[in-house]
Parts: sequence; structure tokens; C-alpha cells
Amino acid sequence: MFSKPSLTTFFLLLSSRAFQLADPEANALRLSPAKTACSDLRIADSGDHSSWATPECIVCPRSAAQVASVLQTITATGAPFAIRSGGHSPNLGWSNIEGGVLIDLSRINEITYNPLSTNVVVGTGNRWGAVYSALEAHGRTAVGGRVSPVGVGGFLLGGGLSHVSNEYGLGCDNVVDYEVVLANGTIVNANTNSHSELYWALKGGTSNFGVITRFTLKTVPMSKIWGGVITYNATQAEAVIDAIYTYQTEHISDLKSAISVQFILGAGVVLVTLMYAQSISSSPVAFAPFDSLPYNFYTTTVDMHKDMYQDILSIATDTSEKIAKYQGAALIFVAQTISPTMTAGSAKTGGNALGLPQNTNMMWVNFAAAWELPADDDAVAKACKYGIQKISRTARAKGLSRDYLFMNDAGEDQDVLGSYGSENRAGLRKVAREVDPEGVFQILETGGFKL
Repeated sequence: MFSKPSLTTFFLLLSSRAFQLADPEANALRLSPAKTACSDLRIADSGDHSSWATPECIVCPRSAAQVASVLQTITATGAPFAIRSGGHSPNLGWSNIEGGVLIDLSRINEITYNPLSTNVVVGTGNRWGAVYSALEAHGRTAVGGRVSPVGVGGFLLGGGLSHVSNEYGLGCDNVVDYEVVLANGTIVNANTNSHSELYWALKGGTSNFGVITRFTLKTVPMSKIWGGVITYNATQAEAVIDAIYTYQTEHISDLKSAISVQFILGAGVVLVTLMYAQSISSSPVAFAPFDSLPYNFYTTTVDMHKDMYQDILSIATDTSEKIAKYQGAALIFVAQTISPTMTAGSAKTGGNALGLPQNTNMMWVNFAAAWELPADDDAVAKACKYGIQKISRTARAKGLSRDYLFMNDAGEDQDVLGSYGSENRAGLRKVAREVDPEGVFQILETGGFKL
């Protein structure tokens, strides 16, 4: 059991350790009270309410050895802490902390491409835009985030849905090796040959086992792509839903294709992102269902079924209308098509912890809401939760429900790890007991889905 935390003791202890770690050819570990934090510290997106928390101390390590020193000090003092890679998650306390220690990994930002293996070593502090830019010169890319500001760490530890997942699988299934700092300060590499159970657990098990400082990733060939965003009027929402169904039943087998659809119902628009991972001169056949629609410029999981898709749209529309009365409130319903090839690749790399069904077309449904007043937090959240639960109930009644919850889109109070299935959850707990017997990442780390 941890003693009552003393952040003053933490600060003094870590200052001493940082001095001892200082390298004459490298910058020493930098740490500071939050109000005078690292001068070039990256701030999370202003729209993420977790970024408004005020940590007592911010630590900015540059290496796994420095992270080890931080964790040893945390364990010795019992100080609560949070870890930030990109800070993209809006969940309160996930990538920031009120009054504790924030470990900001933005300085662990190595990107090293190996032309012989075609793998790339990526520091956890990177965001995907930097990774893509570095790989572009080599005609390669990684199975990474669909938005460039997304952080590497949270994306990969949560599963990771990419624009190229239809061909290459989820992001976590393209990790060759994890460099992990355990709670006791030990630095290990987890892969198919070393710490293989930890390697499995990290593919979907989030930050329950240690701080990941580097990922070695497969890269895939990529030169030019075809794609863009089409804006439809919300009056065409039903036709867009039908087009999604047609794409998923008839065209998703074209592995170069990817779509992502956002229904911004309060604003009266539907955004369809189309991406084809190959240089072509005109719209491919895979996107024909969307080409036929006139256009203008003004998280639960279900099996594929045309009527079910219309039910989802109806529930999303109803939810949007319910929250419209709150100042500045708007709902975005995101439809994410999942093909069998996206989940099949995990078996080739030792499996993952996600518990996803194989050989099944699915839709991952995400509700994202925005509003202005803190006084409306509970009411908007309640309406969104009710909408998602209603979708799950409707799908269950039709025999189309799936328990799986996509971690990267999940709310802080959803039982994501439970949705992986009892066997996988038990496996994750077993690994956690082995690598973190004192439960540092269960008790002292504030963010993430716990076991």
C-alpha cells in the first residue's frame, strides 16, 4: 500500500535523480511546478476539457532512463500521476491531472526509419503528422491516426483505426516492438520473442502495464493517394446511410478504399471522407454509392444491416434534437465501417487483447458532442449515453449487437476492457499482476481504462 503522497517530497527526490541522470552531451530531465512549466511544453487541443486541469508538477523526460527515474520516485512517494502522449483524449484526467504529477512525453520524439527492415522507431511523444512527414521521403507510411494531431501512444495502445486499416489492419497489429518502462523502473522490450504476454496485452490494454517510450512499427508503401471530403446537406442523411451500406456490402473488399462519415446533425451537414491509397485519375468504383448523390458546400458496435443503419440515424437525429436546447450544443455521429480484413491481421502477430469477432462486417458508432456551458455537462452527457444505449438495445433486439467497445472513441465511464470478453480481461489482469505487482498503474495513475 502506498503512503500518503507528498508532492514536495516527490519534487525534491526527482530533482536529485534528474541531477544524477544528467548527461554532458544531453539535456537533463526537466521538471517544474505547473505554473512555470517547461517553456516549450505542448498544450493539448483547447477543445479537450482534460487540458484545463492544473497539475502540481510537470515532468518532461527525454529518455526511457529518465522515465524510469520518474516512476521510481512516484512509487516511493505515492504521488498520483497522469501520462500524456498527444493529449487528444477528451476524457477528464486521461492526459492531465488536477494537483498531481503530469508526465509529458513530448520530448521523446525520435523518428528513425530503417530502409533494410522498412520498420520505423517512433518515440511515444510524437503526433502522427510528424511521423507521416518523416516517412514520406521514403515512399512509406505507417498505420496511424486519421487526424495528424493525434498522439502516437494513445492511438496504438487503444487499437488504432487508420485510413489504411482496410488493407493492413489495426494500428496495434502493426507494432513490432514496444519499449516499456515498468513501475519499478525496469526497462524491457516486448515483442513476439521477449515478454510476449506483455506484447499481447499492450495491443489494446492501454496504459495498465507501464510507460511505453518507443514503438517499432511496420511501414507500408505509399506514394500518392486519391481522396477528399464531400459535404452533403443533412436532408440527404438517409441516402448517405444507404450509400454506406452499399459500400460495405459491395465495395469494401477493395482494400485500397476507406471511408469515414460524420453526421453533424445540429449544423445540418454530413461530411464524407473518402480515401483511396493509390494514385488514380478519377473516383474509383468503390465510391460509386457516394458519387450518385448530389452534394454542396454549405461509441457502440453493431453488425451490418440496412434497417439497423437507418435506426442508428434516427436515434442520432433524436439525440441531436434533445441536446439542441443547450447553448452551443451540437452532436456529431460518426459511422466507421469495419471489414473482416481489418481484424484478421492480428493472428499473424501473436493476436491482440481486443476480442474482436473475425470475418464480420461491422459499424463502429461514435457520438461526439460539444457544448458551451459547464452547467450543461451532465444533461448533454446523459442524452448522449441514452442515445448510444438505445442503439445497443435496438441492435440486440435484432440480433445484431456486439459487446466490443472501441477504446479510442469510448467515454470514461464505459467498460471497454470488459467488452473484450472475460477471458481476455483475465489475461490482461494476469499480465498486470506480473509486471506491476504493487498496482502503481491501477492506483496512482488517474487516466485510462482500469482492469
